[in-house]
Amino acid sequence: MANELFQTGEEFHIRRTYRNDTVNLNQGVLFTLYNQSTDNLGDASLIADLTSEPTGSAFSRQSLDLDTSSITVSLSSGNFQAQFDDVVFDTTDSSASVDAYMTIVQFESSVAGDSSISENLFFAGNLDQTYDLSQIDEFTLQETGIALD
Repeated sequence: MANELFQTGEEFHIRRTYRNDTVNLNQGVLFTLYNQSTDNLGDASLIADLTSEPTGSAFSRQSLDLDTSSITVSLSSGNFQAQFDDVVFDTTDSSASVDAYMTIVQFESSVAGDSSISENLFFAGNLDQTYDLSQIDEFTLQETGIALD
């Protein structure tokens, strides 16, 4: 899998585009790393299904504001795409193996049964290989984004 736009991500996209007045949401997207081979996330997965995020006091999810120049929107081969600036993770005390990245949005999702703003899965993508973070002090996530066709 990975390279997935989750149901909660679809809901976020539709609500932000068409019904922004009816949903409480925050304007940022969070990035994290995880192991898709372990979690096996699919279209109907929820945030509670994300279990293989790296641990360690230095590691944290990284945020980008959706309404800034951190995101480049373009038309390529007839499809619109959004490309995010590089995201850097401090992995100095992490020992996880990761093979994918995840984006998380905070909003009140009816799909997830939220009654207040909560973290929900947006979209995920595969890394180019599996990385053992115990061998890396800083991990840079490059050239991530989403295309709609």
